[in-house]
Amino acid sequence: MASRLPQEAETGFKEYLRDSGNVAGLEHISGLEQAGHKITVKGGGYIGWVSLDCVHGYDVFGDNRNKEKYAGILQTSSEIGSAAVTLAYCINDGGANILIKGDSEAAVKGYVRVVNDIFEREYDNGECPIGYPFRPAFECKEVKGAHAIWTALGDIHGYSEGNAESYPYNSYAYLMRGNNAANLVLGIELGITDIYTFGAELMSRVTYRTYRGKTGKEKLNAVLEDMRKRYVYPYARVKEGVISKIIGEACARCEKPYIKVAKKMKCYKNRHDLTVSTLCSFMLRRKSSFDESTTILGMGSENPNNLIIEALAEINRLTGYSYDYIVRKVMRVNDSGYGLLITTFIHLHAAYGWSFPEMCEKYHIVRDAMYIRAQCNF
Repeated sequence: MASRLPQEAETGFKEYLRDSGNVAGLEHISGLEQAGHKITVKGGGYIGWVSLDCVHGYDVFGDNRNKEKYAGILQTSSEIGSAAVTLAYCINDGGANILIKGDSEAAVKGYVRVVNDIFEREYDNGECPIGYPFRPAFECKEVKGAHAIWTALGDIHGYSEGNAESYPYNSYAYLMRGNNAANLVLGIELGITDIYTFGAELMSRVTYRTYRGKTGKEKLNAVLEDMRKRYVYPYARVKEGVISKIIGEACARCEKPYIKVAKKMKCYKNRHDLTVSTLCSFMLRRKSSFDESTTILGMGSENPNNLIIEALAEINRLTGYSYDYIVRKVMRVNDSGYGLLITTFIHLHAAYGWSFPEMCEKYHIVRDAMYIRAQCNF
């Protein structure tokens, strides 16, 4: 690209901004330099190519709305901090590749963690069924020199599905706006003064290929340690809901049965209640059926008849949902003859002494009450 650009662009980007009347750009650069940041120093700081992969068992970027949300966070990098800025990105179903310049390697890695922490609170419309959606370890390769930067830009955009110019989840349209912090940094590093020439040069360097990220099951110790750091606070009592979430997600990400994970966490013995709460937590967060959840959690050793009754009762206790909603929408099981409900009522009456009218109110029973009562026989 250097041969296509004015010679003075390589060393006179600030002069170009001044001559073109870009006062905002000059002020932005001056502010960063006065604060001691290196991202506007040609060849200074650290440029890293970061590759992120989604956790095993839940492809958070399988939903295009999540891709759009993550891209939006990357684009607002100037609102996160001044020590790093997103230069380019491409988001695919299994992960993301991002080119970032920061004051240092630590600043780049820290920036990625901040971006991901923000995303964790916002993906899936704030429901966040699995918690932190990325594998704890990510690659960060240094990119040095104009040639390497151009190569990285072309390779990252080459992961686009279809034409890179029209793929909505890469940085091409973002860069072509020409008024971002990324444009200033790339202008300094590559001597860019003409955004259209830059766009043509970028497309000429794109080589299309499929991103091959890490998709297999994860190691149990690594997952448990990562989740401990994120969700267990030192010297604080661990809430039951947190334990249930950690066990459920560790089972799914590592493809380990519930009993093995619970024993590893030293909370299996005499804790059948935790088995039930883990199952219910998984169904509610992941929106998986009873059969899907027991399969993913490896609960084949549990008595399925007892488990389904206990799960129905626990979900009602946690949420107050009606019987119909729980069996049809949450657990997705067939109980056309009310056998599950009747058995649950008998169990609750024996355990807690609840009357039939009390349970009808709790489970929002509005039809067939006389038939159900006759079958309950109490």
